[in-house]
Parts: sequence; C-alpha cells; structure tokens
Amino acid sequence: MKKSLLSLLRLPLLLLVILAIIITLVDVCRIKFDSVWEAQPTPLADNWTLALDGQAVSTITLPVYVDDKNLHNKTITISRTLPTDIELMNSLLFRTSQKTVKVNIDNEIVYSYDASMSERNIKVAGYINHFIWIPKGSEGALIEIEMTSWSPDSAGSLYEVLVGTRTSTISWLLRYDGISLIFSFILFVIGLLSLLMALTVMKGLSTHSVAIHFGLLELCVGVWVASGSMSTQLFIPNQLVLLTSGVAAMFMLSYFLTRYVVETIHIRYEKAMTWISMMFPFAFFVVSMLQICGLLTYNDVFIPAAILLFMDIIALFILSIICLKDGNKDAKFFIGAMMFLLAAVLGEMVLLLLPYQTFTNAIIMNSGMLGFSVILLIQVVHISIRYIRKQGKAEYMYALAHVDSLTQVGNRMAFDERIAELKHKSNPHNRIGLFLFDVNNLKTKNDKSGHSAGDELLKTVASGLAGCVDGYGHTYRIGGDEFAVIIDNCDEERLQSFDNRFTKWAYEQRTSDDYPIVAWGSSVWNCMTDEFDHAFRSADAAMYCHKDKQKKTWNQDRI
Repeated sequence: MKKSLLSLLRLPLLLLVILAIIITLVDVCRIKFDSVWEAQPTPLADNWTLALDGQAVSTITLPVYVDDKNLHNKTITISRTLPTDIELMNSLLFRTSQKTVKVNIDNEIVYSYDASMSERNIKVAGYINHFIWIPKGSEGALIEIEMTSWSPDSAGSLYEVLVGTRTSTISWLLRYDGISLIFSFILFVIGLLSLLMALTVMKGLSTHSVAIHFGLLELCVGVWVASGSMSTQLFIPNQLVLLTSGVAAMFMLSYFLTRYVVETIHIRYEKAMTWISMMFPFAFFVVSMLQICGLLTYNDVFIPAAILLFMDIIALFILSIICLKDGNKDAKFFIGAMMFLLAAVLGEMVLLLLPYQTFTNAIIMNSGMLGFSVILLIQVVHISIRYIRKQGKAEYMYALAHVDSLTQVGNRMAFDERIAELKHKSNPHNRIGLFLFDVNNLKTKNDKSGHSAGDELLKTVASGLAGCVDGYGHTYRIGGDEFAVIIDNCDEERLQSFDNRFTKWAYEQRTSDDYPIVAWGSSVWNCMTDEFDHAFRSADAAMYCHKDKQKKTWNQDRI
C-alpha cells in the first residue's frame, strides 16, 4: 500500500515543483537589464564607387559579384565616405576571398594584408575576415579599400562592409555563422570520445577498429565543418591553416568512411573500394606538392575533388543498399546517415559554384554533416551494445561450463584447461605451486546434519581457499569433496606464505570437537621439465599423509 501511495504522489509532486519554478521565473524575468552585447554593426551597403586600376567604373551596392573575367591581378578599389551619424564607430569589418588588401582613410594607410605572397611558394591569400581599427575623428572621411585578386574565380566577389565597435562586429560574425563552431565542436567531442573509448574501454575488443575509424571520421567531418566557418578566425587568425586542414579532411574522409563501412556492414567489392579510397590521401599528397611548386592551388582542385568524393559516396551508398537487400540490418543506419552526407556534399558543391558564400548554404552543409555523424554514432552504440550482450552471453555460458555452481570457484573442466594452458605456455623459469585439499568427514556431515549442512561446509572451504590465494593463484573444485589451488610463478616464499595463511584459516575453522575440517598437500611443478601427473600424485600423496597425521593427532588428544 505504501509503495502504491508513493507512486501516486510522484507525478503531482513533480508538477508542483515545475509550477513553482515557472511562477518564480515569471516574476524574476520582470527585472530589466541593459544588453551585455552592443548594438548591431551598421552595414555600409550603398554609394560605393568601383574603380579598376585607378579608373572609376560604376557605383555599386554591396555585396555584389562583378561579372568580369579580366579582374585577375588587377587592383579593385571600392570607396565611399564614412557615415557621420553613428555614435560608436571604431571598427570596420569586411571579408575577402583570395585577395590582398590595403585600406586608406583620407589617403592614410590604416591596414594592409599582403598574405606574405613574396615570401611564399603557395600563392593563396585565403578567405579572410578583416577587422580594422578606425582612427578617432574619421566620421565623414573617405575610405578606400584596394584589393588585388590572386584567383580569377573569386576576383569579382565583393562582400558587405560593416562599421561599429569591435565587440559588435565580433558578435555579428558569431551570429552570422557561429553555429558552425557549435557543430564542429560537437563533432570534435564525438570523435575524441570515440577515440578515447577505443583506446581504453574497447582496447582488444572486436569493436576497437570500428571505434577508431569512426572517431577519425568524425574528426575529419569536424575539421571540414570548422574550415568553412568564418567565425573560427576569432580563435585561429591564419585561415590558411584551417583551409589546409579542411582540404586534408576532405581527402581523408573517403578512406575513413570506407574503412568504417567495410568493418560494420561488409559491403561487396571491399578491396576495390578500399583501394579507391586510398587514392584520395595519395592525391592530396600530389596536389600539395604541386601547390608548393607553384603549379596549382587547392582552390583549383576543390570542385573536381568534391565531385569525385560525391561519386565515391554514391558508390558506398549503392553498395550499402545491396547489403540491406541481402539481409544486413546494420546497413539501414548507414543508408540513413549517407542521405545526410550526400545532402551535405551537394550543399558544399553548390556553395563552391556560387560567386560568394551564403549563410543558408553553410546551414545546409553543417546540418547534413551533423545528421550524418549522429546517425553513425547511434550505429556504433548499437553495435557496441550488441557486442556487449553477445560477450555477456558468451561469458555466462563459459561460466556455466567452467564454474562450480555450488561454490562459485572453478570446476574440473576449468582446472584441466588451466593445466593444458600452462603446458602449452611452459618456460624453464615457470614453477607452479599445486595444492590439493580434501574436506574431512563430509559424508558424516551429510548423514548427521543433512546435505544443506554439507553444502555450507563446501562453500566455507571454497571461500577460505579463494581468500587465502587471492592475488596470485586460482581455486578449483575438482571432485565432490576435493579442491585444488594453482599458484603461478611459485617460489618457496610464495608457497610457504599460502601454506601459513591457509593453516591459520583452517585452525580457526575447526569443528566443535576440534577436528580439522580439511587436509591438504602440495608439490611444485616445473612445466618445462616435470610431468604434471607426477606433481599431481606427489601433492595427492602429501594430502593423504596430512590426513593420516590429523587423525592420529586428534585420536591422541582424545585419550
């Protein structure tokens, strides 16, 4: 009745707590605070004058794409006057793609970015956010942004320009695509946790390799997502580091994905797909060397690489569908994940084809990547749980076959298998201590007090043996009233130590008439030179000598 009453009270009590929290929050939310974040920066969109190599061309509104194939290596200048009606204006923010930049305010240089082109073999300027301090008193001054493009593909891309405080421009950037940071952080955490589990808990298990490749796959996806986020520049100023990491992740993605698929659902043409996936890392090496030699850049291979990756993923997708039709239920997880990944890759390809990146494209790509990763994580957890259950069942069946059900120590089968194992792994320095035990008067105990009393006696002896040998040996019940203890790497000190411990324990367990409850004998077995049967007979003979000695001593004490 009490349990039923408690069960009935749980839900009302929970609802009362929730109600109290809601009422309290409604009240405290009436307090008004000024926002910690400053107002949004002001976009300078209109009234820009566009000039090419110093010659005015037109008036433009940002952002804009100038469709002119002759802009490569030309100096593109956009200029206008800074507003006078903005109270806080000490920072300017704009972005460029593959351009070196110089900013003048009233003909004075306030900022320059040349990407150290003269000192580098790789002529890539990167996709960069430019944060520029505006000198005091610059209201109404003429601002000129000079850009020189190092890539014909992005030469005509002119992005929006914003002014405000440094805090407001940073917060705008985080609002714009800071979600990419969150997505990449989640992916990094999933990948690192998977690797940590693989290197610790799963070490030596059949799921170890699956977890390793899943973790590396997640790290690749995380780097890919992070490399497409402009917000990462707040933490990694050199975006070319992320660009290189992102390209490497894209080329490595195929290999880790293929290895994961091969190990989880065992697709057809495993060797062929593995060889194809290995071509991607090799291609990355070749492209990197060609870039260092100045023959091409990563930008030149982005679209071809994305197309090839897309085709590779399509092939894995088709093969996984075939696996599902063949009855492999694990394939359904992978098929669902691949749908998200295909959407992400398509989004990335569209993004690369557009003249400038948009926030919507980033959301589509990042959401697809996250969905892909979460579904694969569910699959890894599913496989791990199934493996644990299978192992648990196997261990249970092993225990049924190798553990004595009454005393919970090893049985005769476990003893024989351990001896066979020691024979197989024998070495000249391995001396094994063998103890044999016989419970005294078990039949008499059963006849006088019942079998339950005899069972309790056997449990007591087994528990005592296990406690005395704990840490350096194992206990077995090898007969109705017979036990054995095997002590590994046994020397005289260890042999005597166990004998003393068990002698003390046995003395404390004497029956009411002072008769010892167990007799024992021991021998030392050299696995390399001695026959086990000889060692067993020696221990058995010593045990019966001890039993006779106990009987004589007890009879003398009774006279």
